Amino acid sequence: MAYQSGSTTQKGNLQAMFNVRHAKVRPYGTLYEPPRSRMEREYDLFEVLPDGAAVWQVAVTGHENAIKKLHELSARTTNEVRVMHLPTDTLIAQKNVRQT
Repeated sequence: MAYQSGSTTQKGNLQAMFNVRHAKVRPYGTLYEPPRSRMEREYDLFEVLPDGAAVWQVAVTGHENAIKKLHELSARTTNEVRVMHLPTDTLIAQKNVRQT
């Protein structure tokens, strides 16, 4: 197949070759892929002080990293430590929870 840079023939041929209908074509026949969203969520870890105040400690990316950091922080304090996903206001995990 002969490609002509920037022509509609090139775009049609690339779409046929790669079986895509929405592809944008850059000059010289390379396909453009739009940026994708991150697959892993970001989590925030908080330490809850005895008076109930929550103190932000760190933000991490990925569920496994959040749980690992939860274990690290909870080993250094006797206060409760929480992992939160703030965009959905979800409590993911907690350690050192006081029994009332």
